[in-house]
Amino acid sequence: MSVIISDKSQSNEVILKLRSAINLFIIDHGWIRAIINNNFYSINEGVYRSGQPSPKLLENYIIKHKIKNIINLRYSDTSDQDIYLMQKNLCHKHNTNDIELAKKQLSLKYLHISYSSTGILDYFFNLIENLELKNTELEDWIDKKYDPQLITSNYKLNIKA
Repeated sequence: MSVIISDKSQSNEVILKLRSAINLFIIDHGWIRAIINNNFYSINEGVYRSGQPSPKLLENYIIKHKIKNIINLRYSDTSDQDIYLMQKNLCHKHNTNDIELAKKQLSLKYLHISYSSTGILDYFFNLIENLELKNTELEDWIDKKYDPQLITSNYKLNIKA
């Protein structure tokens, strides 16, 4: 007689990983980026930019370049079936921060009006995107240089202009 023990959580995790892989490589055209180029380049010392790399390529970048923070500027699907499941797992595995700046959520579709008081979010994300971090990591910038009052006053000046 055999006894088969099914661990439902492991089964669900395998299914989620499979769905994420299908999403990444087929629906999101990840197979093209895996073959051609995913635009991984150095911007400044210790600062890189990239398209959405495959999980294996992302892991190689994290290890080779000792990446501590990944800032995601693409849309974010909050379901467990999205392509970010693999990225989040890799970041967790390598003690890397996964920071999502999902600018696509800042749209009228989600009742976000950039010319209202919530427009400061657009302003802040644009500021982060345009920052020249050089050797300063995002966390250091937030800890040492982030000034919410200055950002708010600059935002108010820009919307009046």
